[in-house]
Amino acid sequence: MTLLVLSQEGRLDRGRLLDAVLAAPLRDWAAADLGWYVGLHDALEPTLDEIAERQGTYARLLTVEHGPSVKMAQRELLRLMADQRFDAQGFLDASKATVGRTDKATVAAHLRLLAKLGKAHPHVSVIDTVHIALDHPRADIREQAAKILEQFGTQPVVSHEQASFAPAPPEKRSPAEPVRPVESAEELGEVLLGLFEQVEPLETERAIDGLLRFATDRPSTADLLNARAAEAEYYQDDPRIAARVFTLAWLTPRRRLRSEDWPIALGHTVFPTVAADPHTHVGAIGRRLTGIAHAVRDGNHVSVALPTHADFTINASELNRRLRDASRSRPISELELVVALLRVAPRDRNTVELPRTLRKSAALQHLREGRPPRWAREVATFQNYNWEPEQRAAIFRDTGGSEGHAAAGFLARTSPATTVEEESGYGQYEPRFEQTLGLGAALLPHDHDVAAAHAHPYLARDLRKDRACSVAVIDAIARATTMTGPPSSSALVLELAAKDARGRMAAQDAILDLARYGVLDGKELGRQAALLLTDDIVVGQRVSTGLSECARAADAAVLPILDALQEIVTALPGRRDAGGFLELAADLAERSGRAIDLPSEFRQLAAGKSTSTPAKAARRLLR
Repeated sequence: MTLLVLSQEGRLDRGRLLDAVLAAPLRDWAAADLGWYVGLHDALEPTLDEIAERQGTYARLLTVEHGPSVKMAQRELLRLMADQRFDAQGFLDASKATVGRTDKATVAAHLRLLAKLGKAHPHVSVIDTVHIALDHPRADIREQAAKILEQFGTQPVVSHEQASFAPAPPEKRSPAEPVRPVESAEELGEVLLGLFEQVEPLETERAIDGLLRFATDRPSTADLLNARAAEAEYYQDDPRIAARVFTLAWLTPRRRLRSEDWPIALGHTVFPTVAADPHTHVGAIGRRLTGIAHAVRDGNHVSVALPTHADFTINASELNRRLRDASRSRPISELELVVALLRVAPRDRNTVELPRTLRKSAALQHLREGRPPRWAREVATFQNYNWEPEQRAAIFRDTGGSEGHAAAGFLARTSPATTVEEESGYGQYEPRFEQTLGLGAALLPHDHDVAAAHAHPYLARDLRKDRACSVAVIDAIARATTMTGPPSSSALVLELAAKDARGRMAAQDAILDLARYGVLDGKELGRQAALLLTDDIVVGQRVSTGLSECARAADAAVLPILDALQEIVTALPGRRDAGGFLELAADLAERSGRAIDLPSEFRQLAAGKSTSTPAKAARRLLR
C-alpha cells in the first residue's frame, strides 16, 4: 500500500515500479515469493499505453512456470489484442511454451486466446501453436485444441506416440558399485569429520567398519576430532550425534568415559519426552549404533556387516570369508551378524556358516529359514494431542512373524499398532530425521516390504506436513529387485499423495524405476490405492496426477498403471476426484489398445447426457 500511494502521489516513479514488479517472475524465485508482486501489479492497474510499452515483457511472462504470473500476462495481452500496437507474432512465439504446459486451466485459457487471435489477426496462423496441445495429458484440452483447428479448416493429426504403443521389455539392473573399506585410521578420521556435517548411510557403514577394525589406533587428527566432538551441539534426535559418540568412544581415554554416558537415541516422543521404543525401527537403529559404540570402546570386536556393494548388499561368499577369518579372541556381535545376514539375498542366507557361539540365536535362525512375512493390513486411529484432529494411518503387521530378540525392530513386526501413535511423533521437529530413516532403509536392501511397513507412521505424517521425511525409504523401494508387495505398494501411493513435492517426485521416480525393471506389481499398487481412497487417507487428485505423470514419462509404466487403474475404479463411484482417474484410464486404454471394466455407476453415467469429465471419460472407455 505504501508503494501504491507513493506512486499515486508522484513521489515514486510509476514506470520503474511497474518494471520491477514485472521483472520479479522472470527471476529464479520461489513461487511463494511471487504472489505479492502479482498482487501489486493488479493494484497498480496498468493503462493500455503502459501495457503496449511493455508487451515484450508480458510475452516473456507467458513462458514462466508461475501460473498466476502467466494468468496476469494473458489478461493484459488480451486487453491489448484489439489495439494496432499489438505484436501478434511476438505473442504467438511466446505461446508455444504456454500451450506446452501440463496443467489444465492455463492451457485452456490460452487456447481461447489463440482462437481470438486467429480471428482478430487472420494474417497470423495459430495452427502450429494450437497443434502442440494435441499432446496434452488432459483429454478435454486435446478436444478443445481439435475444435479450434477445425474452426480454422485444419483436420487434427494424431501424433505417432498416441497412434502406436510398444512398451520395451524389462531392463536388467546394472551391478552396483563395489564398496571400498576404510584403509587406515587417518582415513577413518576424515570419514568421521564428514559425518559431523552430513549423515550418509554408506559413509556411516564405512565408518562403523573402520571403527571396529582400528579401535585401538589413534590418527594424527585425534585432537581435531576431539575438539569437533566437544563443540558439536545438535538438536535431540539429530543423527549426527552418532559421529560425536563414535569419536568419544574411539578417542577418549578409557578411564574418563563411562558407557552410560553415550547412548545414541534417534527418536523421542514429545509429550512426555521418552526415547524411542527399542522394538520400533527407529529405536532399533539407535540400539545398533549404541552397540557399535560399546564395541569400539571394548576394542576387540570383528566387523562383518560392511556392504560389499553400494546398494547395501553383501555377497554370501564374502560374509562366509569374514566369519572364517574371525578369531576366537575377537567376538562377533549378534546384532551385527543379524545386520550382515539381512544384507545377504534371502535365497543365499541358509548358505552362511554361523559361528558356533551364535547358532542358537532365534533371530539368525529365523533369517536363515527365509519365511516371507504374511501381511495383514489395518487402519490405526490415534490422536497425538487433544487439540489436534484424530489421525488415521494404514499399518501392516506380519501375522506369522517372529522378530527375535536381537532383530527386534528390523524384521517384520507382529503388533505395530501398539507403537504407531508414538512413532508418528518421532523426529517431528528434528530437521534431519529423513537421514535417520535413510540409515534404517540401508539395513534392509532385500526386504523392501519390511522397510515400507516400518515407514508407514512417517508416510502418514508426510500427507499433512510440508516435509517429506520418507524419501529415503521410497528411494530404497526403487532399488527393489523383486516384485513390490502390499506394504511397498501402499508406501508408493502414500508418497504420491505427500504434501511436499519432493516426496511426490520421489514416488514417481520410484514407480518409473520399478516399471522399467519389471518389478512393479500394478494390480497391487491399485489395490492399495483403492483401500487408501476408501479409507479417505489420501488426496485422490494428487494420486491421479502422480500416476498421470508416470504414464506420460515412460511407456514401461503404462501397462502397470492400467492394471492399477482397473483396481482403483472400483473405489471411485461417488467420489468428486473420480474424473482424473477415469480420464487417465481412458487415455491409457486408447494409447495401449486395452480395455477397462467400469462399475455400473459409470456405465449409467456414460449412457446419460452429462457433460462432466467423468461422463466423457466413461464414454471413451466404453467405445
